[in-house]
Amino acid sequence: MNMKIGEKLIDISGKILQHRVEKENGKWPPHCMGILHQPKRPQRQKN
Repeated sequence: MNMKIGEKLIDISGKILQHRVEKENGKWPPHCMGILHQPKRPQRQKN
């Protein structure tokens, strides 16, 4: 009985992981693109 529960848990966790990967791959633009959001750069100070 324990083997059946373990196998079922592995199947369920695999399906959840596959669903999350497909969900992340479908997003555009990616979560962290780096082109659209860039931190403000320090300005040179005139001496």
